[in-house]
Amino acid sequence: MKKLATSIAALGLLAGGSVASACTLSAWSSTSGTAPEVGGPGDTVELARYSGICSMQSDGAEFVQDNSPAAEGALIARFYFLASGTGDATIYEAFSDEGGATSVFAISADGANVTVTPASGTAASAPMRAGWNSVEVSWTGGGGISLWVNSDSTTAAADATGTDTGSATIDAIQLGTVDGLGGFTSVNFDQYESRRTTAIGREIPGDATGDGGALNIFDAIGIIQEVVNGTAQVGQPDCTEDGAINIFDAICVIQAVVNG
Repeated sequence: MKKLATSIAALGLLAGGSVASACTLSAWSSTSGTAPEVGGPGDTVELARYSGICSMQSDGAEFVQDNSPAAEGALIARFYFLASGTGDATIYEAFSDEGGATSVFAISADGANVTVTPASGTAASAPMRAGWNSVEVSWTGGGGISLWVNSDSTTAAADATGTDTGSATIDAIQLGTVDGLGGFTSVNFDQYESRRTTAIGREIPGDATGDGGALNIFDAIGIIQEVVNGTAQVGQPDCTEDGAINIFDAICVIQAVVNG
């Protein structure tokens, strides 16, 4: 299965190698109707992002589709979303056909919970929060569904588990507001990645330099440079995960460094 995460300097969801280059949806097979907006610092459209330079925003029935799965019997997928307003929408769905006619399972958010619902079997739900939420799902056809919401699958047990009693395999996935906003004003998406095996886990909040290591003073300096000079950081500068990058994110990093 294709790993849809590009370099950390781009998005992990979208293509776009630098601030000067426009963010695009070229990593995906197709888009629905009116394509979701994409953008980041320095682009015509500047959207709240989680990590990297770009993010994607759906403000209607808008989604991207990946047709690279080929009769997959297992899937692990991770993404971040930021919902504005109050609503209830399907934000991710897997299908056994590229035409999107036969659902295997869907993930929805209603402002209180994130829920993964298989076409056959039992659903699993876990609480969501204001700001950015991470979602990771591990699915095995004819077996189980495990869900992590704002927790790290590499270090923690699933927040909720369900079952899949069907026999379908996955040939396509859709990311976005698949069935419309359902009351949300908009929903932003970032850092999508998919695998057959091995947990993916969460990004490190405040890792502005994107080096993947422990937070340090250079991360705080990078955030300040973005806030003051508009120098976009290639890592994860939104330490508070509230959808805005400001001086409180630098303070968040400093507190993490001081307190260990």
